[in-house]
Amino acid sequence: MSTSSLRVAGLSVVQPKVRKMSLERFRQWRSSDGWKYDWSNGEILKYKKMVTEEQRYIVRNIERAFHKTETYSKGHDLMSESEMAYDDKRYRIPDIAFYTYEQTKAAAKGQHTVSSFVIEILSNTDFAKDIENKLWEYFDEGVQVVWHIMPYRKIVKVYTSPRHVSICTDDALCTAKPALLDFEMTINQIFELKD
Repeated sequence: MSTSSLRVAGLSVVQPKVRKMSLERFRQWRSSDGWKYDWSNGEILKYKKMVTEEQRYIVRNIERAFHKTETYSKGHDLMSESEMAYDDKRYRIPDIAFYTYEQTKAAAKGQHTVSSFVIEILSNTDFAKDIENKLWEYFDEGVQVVWHIMPYRKIVKVYTSPRHVSICTDDALCTAKPALLDFEMTINQIFELKD
């Protein structure tokens, strides 16, 4: 995939050129370059790999907190990098997404299912335009809550719509309501690194 250079806020940023591929080929294709890819209307969208080794503890903390909920005890799951196809034109792989047991069964039968709660772990190399487009797309397709976790700032932006956001810092409580009524964490719990 070739790249072009772009100036953003005085910095030179490498921006990938668009690559085309059919959905069938995309679903069989496996990248070995360390990047994560989504598919939209035949175009491959390139992102930095979700979890670096230094960020793995964030996903672990979130999963362990979720495993203590009643929602989890009823067979529902938070899944890392699970395919989410809206239709035959757009196909995303959120960093973490919530699926009910019923959605997991429907997906096993080839039905498209959309998560109601999505978490994206952002890096300082993500493009603002791509982040914004994906956020609007999530809500257009029925997602109810999106968390943007920013490890480099130790904050979480909690969106209940593209226009309604709460910024969580320190001991602030991040909630997944209304998508999940019993899942919430403080910033300190999300970023806690135990010895």
